[in-house]
Amino acid sequence: MKKNSEIWKDIVGFEGIFQVSSTGRVYSYKRNGTLGGILKGQYTNLGYHRYLLSKNGIKRSFFAHRLVADAFIPNPKHLPLINHKDEISSHNWVDNLEWCTAKYNTNYGNGIKRRSESRYKKVYQFNKVGNLIKTWNSGTEIQQKMGFLQSKTGEVANGKRKSAYGFLWSYNKIPGIL
Repeated sequence: MKKNSEIWKDIVGFEGIFQVSSTGRVYSYKRNGTLGGILKGQYTNLGYHRYLLSKNGIKRSFFAHRLVADAFIPNPKHLPLINHKDEISSHNWVDNLEWCTAKYNTNYGNGIKRRSESRYKKVYQFNKVGNLIKTWNSGTEIQQKMGFLQSKTGEVANGKRKSAYGFLWSYNKIPGIL
């Protein structure tokens, strides 16, 4: 099924009220005197598309990828999670999704590399008058190459100390700015 060929199915538990498409869109039927139509939903800060659905006055939040997988992808092994094959959380068409385990989802594609990179912040080393000396990839790199404790340089970069090892340290290119 291609991204362009859209198929609609009722959302389990919301039959006759809401449908989900194979591309991740949600349709609301006309009810309570309101017009039906495609819902906008909202995006989380991680880029996941989420919809707020209501039935009998009770509102529940659902991720688009979960609605699509539940409606269109068999899950005979009862796997708990859904993986985006292209690693883009807003691409919710059925061909881009697969049921998986937590371990598979964590290790999929560039996941390990992305998590590793997100753990490290660049650290800027300045002399006492604020001139940039060097840009480091992380506090770990400073500790490995210079022997300066990451906890001490990090305290300076976080504004908890004035200096460490005779230098100013910052996570920004301007010393002392958090």
